Amino acid sequence: MAKNVTVDFRLQEGEELIKKGKANYASNLINKQGGELYLTNQRLIFKAHGINVGDKMTIINIDDIMAFEKATNMIVIPNGLRVITQDGQKYKFVVYGRKKWVNELSKLING
Repeated sequence: MAKNVTVDFRLQEGEELIKKGKANYASNLINKQGGELYLTNQRLIFKAHGINVGDKMTIINIDDIMAFEKATNMIVIPNGLRVITQDGQKYKFVVYGRKKWVNELSKLING
């Protein structure tokens, strides 16, 4: 669990922050946003920086995640994380320390 970390949103009752880091979110081929990615025991949350255009927060409930996988950025850079939800939505994040993100997600989803 992350300790002594400030979050820019309200945690729900029983929710604990597990990991936080800088990230980019590509909602489509054109719209890419910089911000922070948060992993809690209940949600995966991307909060865009204030200067970005588009949605400022993207929230994925952990129970809604069907799969996740490593992805590449710009075809060859191994720093992407793709999350697929039960309804078929795909979310692609570019993160630093992808292996740690994958490990923490795996612990939550696969037990």
